[in-house]
Amino acid sequence: MRLLWAGLAAWLAGLAAYELLLRIVWKQTTGGDWAAVAFWSAIAWALAAPLVYVPALVFLRKLLGGYRPLVLFPLFAILLGVAPTALIAVRWGGTLGALATPEAALFLGMFTVVGLVFGLGYAVRRDSAERRSADRLPEPGEC
Repeated sequence: MRLLWAGLAAWLAGLAAYELLLRIVWKQTTGGDWAAVAFWSAIAWALAAPLVYVPALVFLRKLLGGYRPLVLFPLFAILLGVAPTALIAVRWGGTLGALATPEAALFLGMFTVVGLVFGLGYAVRRDSAERRSADRLPEPGEC
């Protein structure tokens, strides 16, 4: 359940980043496009999270043998931001060449923040749970 909350928080942070980038770089707002941005990014995130992000982060954990160094999880998840951006770019641009457009740059910025928040949320949540279970005393009969 915590992973769902981390995913929701990551997506909301990504939406905020999209709007912020649009305002700072292009001096615009999403205006009437807000619903479309939210809808398509939610679709891309709903597909990418269970199919790309979670399996990749599980693989990284197994490769490292744990959650240390913690910084690798958000960095790895940031790199994965290309997957949902490509999904949106191909849907609206027709080819992967659409990844070179300013609109795709906004989505890449969005999914960079999504990856940062989700990768950190994934690793911190799991690492603290592992520590709690390792710190508890064994019950009688567990030894």
